[in-house]
Order: sequence, then structure tokens, then C-alpha cells
Amino acid sequence: MSASTDFDEFYTATARRLVAAVYAATGDLTEAEDAVQEAYARAWQRWDRLTREGDPTAWVRTVALRLAISSWRRARNRIRAHITHGPPPDLPAWARSGSRWCAPCRR
Repeated sequence: MSASTDFDEFYTATARRLVAAVYAATGDLTEAEDAVQEAYARAWQRWDRLTREGDPTAWVRTVALRLAISSWRRARNRIRAHITHGPPPDLPAWARSGSRWCAPCRR
């Protein structure tokens, strides 16, 4: 069996379950799908090594969860920076007036 076929079968058998696991951790389906997609892309790059070591499912799940957590942290840090420092100084005036979305964050 070729590596491509093997990977396709692995993806078909595990993708939904991994998206569900990451969704359970994040509560955001789009974020879960993005993280799992990136994890599979990284797995493909290492496919020969991963399959030599056994079942790659745990590796893909761990990578997807770590990617989702990193994304969540970046988003949290962007919001904190905006609250702490305000909008960037080079932000156009029309964008400054629309910054009411942060009002709930200040509470």
C-alpha cells in the first residue's frame, strides 16, 4: 500500500473523532477543524516516521490540541493588549469609532 493511500485511509477513519475531541476541549468547531487540519498536514510531512512508531492517532490529537491552545492564547493576548494599551496609534479614525466591541471585555 502506498503512503498516500495509507494516509488517506487514516484520515478517513480518524478525522471526525479528532475534530470532536478538539471541539470538546475548545468549544469552537471552526477552531477545532482548523487545528485538526493543520495537525494532519504536519503528520503527512512526518508520515513515514509516525507509521514506523505505531499508531499516529495520539500524535495527531496531541498536535491538534496544542495548536488549538496556542491559538486561544494568541487571541486572549491580543484582547488583553488591546484592553491594556488601547488601539494601535496608526489605526484609522473610522476604525477607532467601531471599537465598542471591546466594551464587554472591560467589565
